[in-house]
Amino acid sequence: SSFTTLHNLREIDFYDWQGKDRYELQTKEPDSWQAWQIGDPNKLKVYDSFTSTIRYPLQELWDRADFVWDEILNHPSQQASLIAAHGSLGQALLGTAMGWDATYFRRHEFPNCGLVEIEWQDDVQQENYVYNNNGRPLATRWRWKWP
Repeated sequence: SSFTTLHNLREIDFYDWQGKDRYELQTKEPDSWQAWQIGDPNKLKVYDSFTSTIRYPLQELWDRADFVWDEILNHPSQQASLIAAHGSLGQALLGTAMGWDATYFRRHEFPNCGLVEIEWQDDVQQENYVYNNNGRPLATRWRWKWP
């Protein structure tokens, strides 16, 4: 067996929020803080002083998760995959597998150490596949394995 490390398989990037406590964020950026609390990908805006731009962390996380599935499912030796992830990334991976957009964030809380089984469409039913916008087949169903 072999292991593959995927650069895009990482938690949410918070840019200039990193290192700040929640009380400071609640006070200085109340709209973005509220957007984070409710999981609104369009209103969660965080400044990135490295690039001097406004970033949308939830949407970026969703885009990366979608790209990760493309990498995994197109890997030549892919039969089964085990992915270790925390809450936000777990939600994004589940959501993109099912074809849900980033507005589904927080609808299926993904606990640390959570385990989800995702079932993909098999080759027998290929003519009935449902695809995402990038042309990747979507998962057909999922279920919690732990907790």
